[in-house]
Amino acid sequence: MNKKILIIGDANSFLLIELLKNIKKNRPNIDFYILQTNPILDVIDQSVFENVFLPTDFYASIIKLVGRFSHNVSFNLMRVFFTRFFNTNTQQFDITHIHFFNSNFLSMNVNKFTRNTSKLIISIWGSDFYKRSDKQLGKMLPFLEKAQAITFANSSTRDSFVSKFPLLENKVIISKFGLSIFENIDIDRNQSKETLLRRLGIFDQDYLEKIIITIGYSSSVDHRHLEIMKRIKDSIHEDVFAKLLFLFPLTYDDANYRKEVIVKLNQLAKSTVFFTSTLSNENVSALRCATDIFIHLRKTDQFSGSFQEHLYAGSVVITGSWLPYNSLLKDGAFFNVLKDMDELPDVLKMCLENMQEEKNRAKSNRKILHDISAWPKVINSHLSLYD
Repeated sequence: MNKKILIIGDANSFLLIELLKNIKKNRPNIDFYILQTNPILDVIDQSVFENVFLPTDFYASIIKLVGRFSHNVSFNLMRVFFTRFFNTNTQQFDITHIHFFNSNFLSMNVNKFTRNTSKLIISIWGSDFYKRSDKQLGKMLPFLEKAQAITFANSSTRDSFVSKFPLLENKVIISKFGLSIFENIDIDRNQSKETLLRRLGIFDQDYLEKIIITIGYSSSVDHRHLEIMKRIKDSIHEDVFAKLLFLFPLTYDDANYRKEVIVKLNQLAKSTVFFTSTLSNENVSALRCATDIFIHLRKTDQFSGSFQEHLYAGSVVITGSWLPYNSLLKDGAFFNVLKDMDELPDVLKMCLENMQEEKNRAKSNRKILHDISAWPKVINSHLSLYD
């Protein structure tokens, strides 16, 4: 008899869908169900799930309508849907697995989550821990105490969690996400910049001569796109600035912020390209391989797949010391680390002046990242959760 697992998470997350596909590949006797937590209510791949639990059509239309004006309000409206689901659901699940502890859950009773399951797993993704106040962490505690396992994608976030909740250390497990996009990058790494840009729909011949800088990986305000661009424009000589092409992947997260930031970024630079629609694996690979410099300075993160993909593709990476990537440095990976945002102009200038040397140093990242994040290297830690 197949094992029934309820996933509580974002059915519009490529990272989550890729994880579940790899688990199914190794354990075909597992049936996944998902309670959608993203108010956008899109589902990347229905075939992964036996059933996707969504609001009624009428309530979904209200959430989507409100979401056009306020992401926060539509997000809060999801709480009514969650409450109704747990009050009416009669299905039994072998395991309930929360992927990212949604703040809507803070006002809910943990018993609703455990009533129809014999095992609760919670996977912390990063901001669902780092962005919580002490009061909110206190409200998470009943869930954490009920959980049989609490997983993290990196040791840095795990260590921060254990320092806050030392009595829960025996439940903590490191389960890293694998990255199948590596296979695409292996094919594309020797393609010409023109080929890669054309695949991305960029045909302007002037862009072929420019240094390509990609900033962030989603339309979350946490990526601080505007602050980064202002610092670059204010510090880089205009002749050098004119030789730069800025790429902004804004394919998911806050749609309202996306609209606002595009207008403002276009006022700061002429050579900009925005990606607002979902990218295929082939196009994600092209974006990674075409990028000369990747700037990743969001406020919080947890072992971002995009970050690792840029390292694997050979991009020169600039990130912040406040993000959880020390373990990669210890493994020998090369990237530039800022103590604070004020260091960005000088470090970027250094990278631009020594581009070939920086790229040569970045080549060593390929093997390191493969050994850390190729799916065959990490899948067992996920499979063991469902034994």
